[in-house]
This record gives sequence, structure tokens and C-alpha cells, in this order.
Amino acid sequence: MTYRIRKCRWQFGAAITLPTPWGPTVYVKQRLPLDSALYKHEAVHVKQIEEWGTWSYLWRHVWARLRTLRIHPWQFDMYVKDDPVEAPAYAAQGT
Repeated sequence: MTYRIRKCRWQFGAAITLPTPWGPTVYVKQRLPLDSALYKHEAVHVKQIEEWGTWSYLWRHVWARLRTLRIHPWQFDMYVKDDPVEAPAYAAQGT
């Protein structure tokens, strides 16, 4: 499992994992340490990118967010813990 970790300040939440031409990249908020729980969570997303491929990974994330809008039309929740993409990551994180 090869990936990059970059510190930045523009992403939502503590971290985000995106497929890039150089392989999966984890963007971590500049002020936050990459602790073991966050590392485990993002490592699951890296594995998902490797198993599903870039487009499938992105599509599953977008679809999960659109489903959230349908269920809760006035709330757009980026952190849905029970969708098929995030549930394994939160389970690995221990939350």
C-alpha cells in the first residue's frame, strides 16, 4: 500500500483521501497530527482506492453523499458513518 501524506488547510474535516496520478494521497489539516485512529481511517480509504479503482471510489463517495441529501434534504452530511464507503473506515478507527 503506497500513498502520500500532504499537509494542507483547505479540506473539510480532519483529513481527506483522494486518488491522484501519483497514487492515493491523504490530505491532513495542517494543524492536526496524523494520530493512529485517523491513520487507520484513511488507510481504509487508500485500500478502497486500490481495490475499487479511481472512478469507482469517487462514484461511490458521490453516490453516498447524494443518498444523504435524499434522506435529509436540508442537511448535506460529509461525515455519514453508516454509508458503505465510510462504515469500514470508521470501524477501523474505532468510532
